[in-house]
Amino acid sequence: MKLLIQIVLFHILTPSLNLYCQDTAQTSRRTPKLFIGVKFIGEKSGNYMTPTTRLVFNGGVQILKKINSNFFSFETGLYSITKAIVLRDDSYSKTRTFDIKFRNLSIPFNCRFDNKIIYLSIGPNFDYLIKQDFSNWILITRADIRKFWIGANLNFGLKLKIDKLKFIFIEGRYSKGLLTLSKSSFRFEPNFTNYGIAVGLSVVLDRRQK
Repeated sequence: MKLLIQIVLFHILTPSLNLYCQDTAQTSRRTPKLFIGVKFIGEKSGNYMTPTTRLVFNGGVQILKKINSNFFSFETGLYSITKAIVLRDDSYSKTRTFDIKFRNLSIPFNCRFDNKIIYLSIGPNFDYLIKQDFSNWILITRADIRKFWIGANLNFGLKLKIDKLKFIFIEGRYSKGLLTLSKSSFRFEPNFTNYGIAVGLSVVLDRRQK
C-alpha cells in the first residue's frame, strides 16, 4: 500500500516540479542581472551655517547589480560631485557673498529596492577631494581640509523602459555630509548638504532576458 501511494504521488508531483523548474529558468533568463548607466545631476549645495545655496552640476557612471531578487539591488558607481559653501562678507557698507567649492570623486554603496516603475536607494557614500577653490577664504588653511569624506544619500526615482536593453530614469536626490570640513578646527564645521534632480540612461550588460 505504501509503495502504491509513493508511485501515485511521484506521478502527480513530477510534472509540477518540472513546470516550476522551467518557469524558474525562464524567469532567470528574462531577468537582467547587471546594468551600467550614466547620470547627469543638477542640484543645490550648501551647509547648515549659511542658508544660501548654490546650483552645481555633477554626473558620473552608475553600476547596478541584482541581489538574488527581482526587487533588491546593489548600486554603486563613480561620480564627480561638487559641494559648496556660501559665505557672507559684512566688512563693507554693502554685504557681499562669495562661494567656496569643493570637487570630489564620490563612490556610493547603496541598497536599492525597485519594481517595474519606481525605485528607492539609500546608503553611505565615500568621497575624495580632488579640487578646491577658496581663494577668498581665510578661516582655515588648505592643509587642514579633509581629503576623505563620508556621507549618506537617499534617492527616489522613476524609470521607463525604452526596449529590452535600455531604460531612462529621473530621480530626486538628497545627500548629507557626516564629517566636519576641518580635521582639527572647531570654529567652522559645515556639514555639506546637496539636493536636486538627476536624469540618466541605463543599459543591460548581460543578455539573460532573451
